Amino acid sequence: MKIAIVQLNLNQYIHYSEFCKHMESLVKKAKDDNSDLIVFPEDINLCILWAKYDQFASKSIKPVLEHVFEFLITKINLSWMTSLIATEHQKNIIESTFSYLSKKYSINICSGSYYEKISGNLYNLCSFYDRSGNLIDKRFKYKLVGIEKAWGVKSQYNPVPVLVDDLKVGLAICFDINDPDYIKAMVESGSEVILVPSNGYRIFPWYPFDEFKETPHRQRALENNVPILRPYCCGWLFPGLYFRGSSEIVNKKGLVLAKPSSKDKEQILYFNMEDA
Repeated sequence: MKIAIVQLNLNQYIHYSEFCKHMESLVKKAKDDNSDLIVFPEDINLCILWAKYDQFASKSIKPVLEHVFEFLITKINLSWMTSLIATEHQKNIIESTFSYLSKKYSINICSGSYYEKISGNLYNLCSFYDRSGNLIDKRFKYKLVGIEKAWGVKSQYNPVPVLVDDLKVGLAICFDINDPDYIKAMVESGSEVILVPSNGYRIFPWYPFDEFKETPHRQRALENNVPILRPYCCGWLFPGLYFRGSSEIVNKKGLVLAKPSSKDKEQILYFNMEDA
């Protein structure tokens, strides 16, 4: 199996069709390069915080950026934010987009993570789609960061892999990879490769980067004899919200097989299971 991971620019879209067009360009490229599965990063919903299905909106994004800024970085009264980050608009746009594209291009897709309310609880999760556009399964984030806890996001322990074609694929969202026991359980459950959608948030581009601390996927791969693929977001969403594109593909020995040519630019990296 050939897997493509996307280092994604989080462009802000006001309309569903614009978001879909961006995703389609990436899916098509991966398919043209003979990929069987394409994987997007964490927090893909940041592209469509206020997107609509029903009408095209002005291209001007200044009012949107001001709203996003207040929404994302305020440190007080965070519980009210759940009504914004768990909108049905975001969920419906993401799920309909990837269902449509997986069927159109006959490719498996891991959506990248987004927020969804299920039975009254808020989760950070990824959806998997098969080549016919069917939702295969969902996997949830286990190790939450502080702001997610403040938002009221719920954790879920789910180390069981998803069957994609004939490959058992484990899914760990960002900080999940820091937990060696969780990754070990994922491999013991049969995972042959582990995907780690991540976001890479920084306050500014030159924010200190600790090579060892921020690449635990290399050690997890070595410990468990499993290849790990980690797509990140990249570039500016707006001032004060920058994403360092630190995407990597590592083999079973924890050796880096692929990384982007730029931390700021959108790029697709590829991995063949034969190279594990």
